[in-house]
Amino acid sequence: MLFRDTGVSTSAEFGRVCQSHTPDLLPYIGGATPRTSIEGFVYTSTEYAAQASIPLHCEATYLRHVPSRIWFFCRVPPVDRGETPLGDMRRVRNRLPAALVDEFRERGLVYLTNLRDGPGFGKSWRDSYGSDDRGVVETLLLGQGAEWTWRQDGGLVVRLRAPGLRRHSVTGEEIWTNQAVNWHPAHFGAAHVQKLLAAFGDESRFPKTVMFGDGGPIPAASIEMIAAALEAEEHAFAWRRGDILLVDNEVIAHGRRPFSGERAIDVAMA
Repeated sequence: MLFRDTGVSTSAEFGRVCQSHTPDLLPYIGGATPRTSIEGFVYTSTEYAAQASIPLHCEATYLRHVPSRIWFFCRVPPVDRGETPLGDMRRVRNRLPAALVDEFRERGLVYLTNLRDGPGFGKSWRDSYGSDDRGVVETLLLGQGAEWTWRQDGGLVVRLRAPGLRRHSVTGEEIWTNQAVNWHPAHFGAAHVQKLLAAFGDESRFPKTVMFGDGGPIPAASIEMIAAALEAEEHAFAWRRGDILLVDNEVIAHGRRPFSGERAIDVAMA
């Protein structure tokens, strides 16, 4: 649902709107992308480089408990592009070969992150879990059903097991909601993979990656096929200042198109 001419102009006002309709807003703990807390449970949208596009995905489907709703608020509309495309993951699933869907259902996925301790590339475990206390972080990891290992250099390796498909909490429909494309290095191209290999030596040490639940690799050809299906289902609109968008995160995916200039889209989850 897209609400226009709302009269909302600040992150605090947006947060109150979200709270009034979905009181149980969620903190962004253990999320895979860089965000900044703005006001209460209101965060920036993913802070990737402006020239980067983000494929369609349902938020946080690598976690045990997935947000059922996600809110967006256009505080500063982009001058050039920067849309937040939406797509129905039921339609994405219907575009994919049945054998590929069956494989993802049967084998499941493991999302792996390498979180740094000090300066470096990618997220730190302190930023990701909002604490510099290892005991607190381990309690949060336990609540997420994660497997983890502390590296000798102080970094943290986190493995999250998740299904390739999930059932909608209301309709019971089985829906393609995984983030295999967003996490798989092949999506960024062979040249990028070679740079990562040169920097980290092995895919298991990449800042983030994904594999099948049994540890087997997901073929690049499968990632390309899924990416094409996601792109084919994108539907976008131009942001206007004050727009508020409410999305059923269990079935409707979102992404981001590249932009130039300033852009400020706030996010809240419930």
